[in-house]
Amino acid sequence: MDTNMNIGASHASEGKQGHPSVSIAWNPSPDMRERLREIDADGHSLLRDDQPKNLELKDPSIIRNPEGRGYIIYASVGRSDIQKWNIGRFVTVDLSQPWTLEQLTNLSGLEKVKDGVIVDMDIFHAKDPEEREAYRNSIKGKHWVVLKETCAPAMTCDVVGGQPLYKMYVQTACFHENGVIIEATSRDGIHFHVEPEPVVTPKMMLKESADTPAQPGTLAGVYDISHSTITWQGIPHECLTFTGTTEVEGGAVGDIYCMLRERGKEGAHWSTPVKILQQEHVPFHNSPLHKKQNHDNGHAHSAHVSDSHYEWCIEGTQIVDLGDNHYLMSGVCFLDKPEGRNGERQRVFFGASRSPLGPFVPLHTPLQPLSSKGENGHPDTVIENGTMHLVYQERSGDGKPWHLRRAEFDTAHLRELVEEAISFSSAVPAPHCINPHYYGPQRRERTSPQAGAARMA
Repeated sequence: MDTNMNIGASHASEGKQGHPSVSIAWNPSPDMRERLREIDADGHSLLRDDQPKNLELKDPSIIRNPEGRGYIIYASVGRSDIQKWNIGRFVTVDLSQPWTLEQLTNLSGLEKVKDGVIVDMDIFHAKDPEEREAYRNSIKGKHWVVLKETCAPAMTCDVVGGQPLYKMYVQTACFHENGVIIEATSRDGIHFHVEPEPVVTPKMMLKESADTPAQPGTLAGVYDISHSTITWQGIPHECLTFTGTTEVEGGAVGDIYCMLRERGKEGAHWSTPVKILQQEHVPFHNSPLHKKQNHDNGHAHSAHVSDSHYEWCIEGTQIVDLGDNHYLMSGVCFLDKPEGRNGERQRVFFGASRSPLGPFVPLHTPLQPLSSKGENGHPDTVIENGTMHLVYQERSGDGKPWHLRRAEFDTAHLRELVEEAISFSSAVPAPHCINPHYYGPQRRERTSPQAGAARMA
């Protein structure tokens, strides 16, 4: 049976069910005003020359303030034109109110990452081919720490010994291979110390699904970590999701993995990472077949990929527990659009499953960018009083600055959407309603009844 799932909104009419979201307003603290304008050794500040009043913000991670009411938000702050990023700490009493940028965080101990090396990008990209090749050979087999790419934090905080203990999970590379996921801890939420042992590495044991045996990993790299707290089998767990790439150069190809650890249990360890969503199983995501086409001297392999262009893999996922074994995935995909449309493909998407260990059924892309040539991505979520706040990044096109926006979803409607998806998928053969020949010219589609639309503010 060739079937495909499409719950809640059609990917062909992406964004039609979108409702207005709101932009995140922010202000720097007095101590931060001058620091944002400081010029580094390369002659750059954190403020873009073409946007002097607009610091770029992306990759949000939100935690409740352990020392008072409100929230603390960590996000990548900097410039996409030169890919210069730091991790900023914001505070707000309410997600609907303006945020205050308090500080830029500090990560110490990166040079002590086990089997790691801080990559000298000047030598890595040296003009002399012999120098460049010799350096790249010298760092083969090591875990790469690329300082400009050590961003996109995933945060958590617990009170230990009467004081907050902040934990930051963060990637060490995303546009290069051999990146790992590291953990850093802090008592003040600003100065973080990196633990030498990485949490996730490309070569650690992996499982293709929850029901398959673990095998040594053969990934090119791991990046874009997210953290959430869920209940699984009646027990509270911490949940990490990340993207594992099989190749990076020319556009990363990768899938989503999940790890669990029992929350509050002394000595608990992270479970073996399990693949919970394969990018080929997301029908509205650009096909990696297009990457093969792009590198085959411009000759299309078949008519259905002749005008398409591959950009990047699925990423930025987080699992949200809606209760009673209803799990929502929020993440980022890249739409199937022709070459020359960079800055328009990235979209927040939703998926659904009965288990945090998958498999997840892709649903739809619920948010339309304000600009017809824009894109959005990398969401984080907070649930309070029956509403899921989704904070995500958006820009109005390629080269334009990133900013953050917020949307609201009624969790009761989201549960209906997840229930419809998992009920529908259980009646269809594996791999859970996704046609393995989806990218072929003879695609047939099966559409479920429409679920209640999300309510967004």
